[in-house]
Amino acid sequence: MSLPALARSDGAILWGYGLWWLLLAVLTTARYLREGLPFNVGWWGFTSPLGVYSVATLALALQTHLTFLLATGGALVVCLTVLRTIIAARTAHGAWTRRLFVSPCLLSGAIPGDFEADAVLACHELSRIDPRMTLEQLRVFVAVAERQHVTRAAKALHLAQSAASAAIATLEARHGAKLFHLVGRGIELTEAGLLFLVEARAVLARAVSAELVLSELGGLKRSTLAMQASKTIASC
Repeated sequence: MSLPALARSDGAILWGYGLWWLLLAVLTTARYLREGLPFNVGWWGFTSPLGVYSVATLALALQTHLTFLLATGGALVVCLTVLRTIIAARTAHGAWTRRLFVSPCLLSGAIPGDFEADAVLACHELSRIDPRMTLEQLRVFVAVAERQHVTRAAKALHLAQSAASAAIATLEARHGAKLFHLVGRGIELTEAGLLFLVEARAVLARAVSAELVLSELGGLKRSTLAMQASKTIASC
């Protein structure tokens, strides 16, 4: 085998590895997007290897004179152009709204989300949360503890994942206690989290009971007013 032929053969093998990487990256990104992955500057890192792969595909097409490689390279260039345009627009918007580079929560390690990129939006939500503990925060904590997954808990509560992560981060940061720790791609309660779960469930149960009592009192008051109105009409 001549040297040019060997080079083309090695190039085809490397191109195949690149295609495997591209498919894996697309599938992984699609999965994270379904789970609510927020936009962040890390998306720029996806464009560089895609650009290299596009140029390599076109170069290999010129060496092998294969039409499908030329067509594939052209399609990759178009996709790369569209992707960079979208990312540039999202980056400009994020910088203008100041939601792109502010991420102090990354330093505390207080967010038990599925991926650190969610901390960007979580920090924004954290700055707007009332400093007092709320029933909503307790509901989020219990939902995350029961499902051992922030994204699933957020969907069950009809919340954004960033809001659910921020609620947990607030509880942990305010009281200096770690409630969850990462286990693989999931999370588990710490010892402090297990103890807090018992109390949180008790508080939520009391809140439900209080609502029922208030509803019953409201119903009793309406019944009394209705009876008095009936008596007044009857006397007329």
